Amino acid sequence: LDPKVFARSVQSYEEHVRGKRLSARAGRIRRRLLPLLRKGIATAGRLLFWGRSEVRRLRQLAGIPETHDKAKEWIAGFLPELEKQYQSLPYVYQQLFRNKPLDEERFFTGRAADIHSCAEQLSMWRQGRFASMAVISEEGGGRTSILRMMQHQLLQNDTVRVLDLDLTVLTEKDLARRLHNAFEMDGSEDGHTLETFERAILQSEHRRVCLFENLQNLFLRTMGGFSTLERFILLLSRTQEKVFWVVTCTTRSWDYLNSVIGVEGYFRKVLHLQTLDSESLKQLIQKRHAVSGFQKHFEITADDLALRRFKRLRTEAERRQEAEALFFERLHEVSAGNIAAALHFYLRSIQKVESQYVHFSTRIDLYPDAFEFLSMDDRFTLAAIILHSGITVEELSAIHRLDPTEARRRLVRLRNQGVLLERDGDFGFHPCMLRMAVRVLQNSNILH
Repeated sequence: LDPKVFARSVQSYEEHVRGKRLSARAGRIRRRLLPLLRKGIATAGRLLFWGRSEVRRLRQLAGIPETHDKAKEWIAGFLPELEKQYQSLPYVYQQLFRNKPLDEERFFTGRAADIHSCAEQLSMWRQGRFASMAVISEEGGGRTSILRMMQHQLLQNDTVRVLDLDLTVLTEKDLARRLHNAFEMDGSEDGHTLETFERAILQSEHRRVCLFENLQNLFLRTMGGFSTLERFILLLSRTQEKVFWVVTCTTRSWDYLNSVIGVEGYFRKVLHLQTLDSESLKQLIQKRHAVSGFQKHFEITADDLALRRFKRLRTEAERRQEAEALFFERLHEVSAGNIAAALHFYLRSIQKVESQYVHFSTRIDLYPDAFEFLSMDDRFTLAAIILHSGITVEELSAIHRLDPTEARRRLVRLRNQGVLLERDGDFGFHPCMLRMAVRVLQNSNILH
């Protein structure tokens, strides 16, 4: 063996061993540092919030007024301006981009894998096995649209019953009445009870599918506020042979219920609908826009042209194409992939409609820290609304043990400021406002 070749072989082996040792050492350092880094980021967030609180306190002590006028003005004008923008659009565009669950399959985008999961569970149930599903997403994340697509694609030959809890149901009697109505059953001599409903289901020769929407409206975060929910889960568990239950719930309510009563353990399949990625979000909007007959035109600003990505472009067509790509990147960022919020921000970005063109600005109007002026009492009110997907005066009074007058005052003030919407006495968020509410509550360590 040539000594030089042998020496090179030895050197190569030593370098290989040294590389593996360095790689292993880097891995150990990374495993030690990552938890510290995460802890440091969390600590930095708490310090930032503490710093803001201290600045606010010192301002109050010194008699210096808070400078939140711009944020309050933006919030107060956001929804009225959005509604005005919506009403100014051509009728066909209004109908295509209204924020409602999908009825047409051609607009359904990015959920093929989710529909496949539904089909698998349904097949198991049809084979006589016990099966039930929970479909989980944030507000505006497409839960109802998934159920609509199930009806169109998977349930054409099944007996389907739909029950949508649009308001909070806290008594077994009220729930039993709604179930009897949804399943088209008569009550017993004693009226509607869950016992009579369960007995009727088990004695029936028919098998059914029940699409049960908004599980979060079966509880209230109070002492004794979970009894109806727990009774419904027991009913669901006992009747799975006869009923394929598909239950929907908001993400934060589901996480809370899982930590309190372990709700996930009662369902064979829990389907978490992920927010759409940038490309899926673009396809969703393109499908709707294509039906309108209009063409999109993106206005390029001087700030856009100053970006590096535009400087290398030579033709106007290339710049327009890049402006469209930039717009959808920003749309995905501000909406965080939430379908409802994305549709609203998309409409708000329209500058004008003329002839066959819809003109868009590449800038998307957003004030991410607009809720920083809210007091801690108001922030805890917002947290309760997010947890329950809407709340009434009586429910807020029970949750926070407030005098009803004080609860009403808090909710009405937030409504008047433009933070909340009120519908038939129920206070909740507009999808765009919800994103900012979650942000400020996470910064305050109220939500995680």
